[in-house]
Amino acid sequence: MQYVSGVAVQVSEPGVVSFKAPAYLDGIGPFFAIGQVASHGGPTPLVVHASKPSFLTPAAAFLGAQVEAIVANRIPDTRTVLPLRKACGRYVDWYRTTSS
Repeated sequence: MQYVSGVAVQVSEPGVVSFKAPAYLDGIGPFFAIGQVASHGGPTPLVVHASKPSFLTPAAAFLGAQVEAIVANRIPDTRTVLPLRKACGRYVDWYRTTSS
């Protein structure tokens, strides 16, 4: 999940499982692993909830959370590392160049 929040965020799959992500204010950037959900390949609804830190916190001071993206990866991870010249016609997640 890619997010910004001044408070902890709870992510849940309704009726199944719940995960907590800590407050993060460094700006939208890295993706954080938040947990595993089961899916049969179709849409999987997720609920993201950010609570005010205290009932004493004024509403004007609570900005909530901004979720930029939630992505899923297949488990087990089936990616392989191979020479770039052998990746022709395949999806390339990342690559590294070497100096000669």
